[in-house]
Amino acid sequence: MVKMKIMKSKIGIEELTTGSKAIIVGYKTAYGGYVGKLLSKGLVVGKTLTVANTNSLGNMVEIVVEKQLVSLSKPEADALYVTMLKED
Repeated sequence: MVKMKIMKSKIGIEELTTGSKAIIVGYKTAYGGYVGKLLSKGLVVGKTLTVANTNSLGNMVEIVVEKQLVSLSKPEADALYVTMLKED
């Protein structure tokens, strides 16, 4: 089993690359209208996600949460704060 180390900084999901793992730690208040959409997709604080794909145009991000592929629009992705996980 691979151990993961939680990094301290809170970043936006747009800073992650394909294959990166992170934990959802909050939502940006400027994107308050998207929080309900994120919650309905199961993206709650404490969930671990993996970036599966980023659209080359930057308008879509695909992540894996609990073995399910979830597509996020750029505003939805921008509304998430995450903390990156690194292999220990």
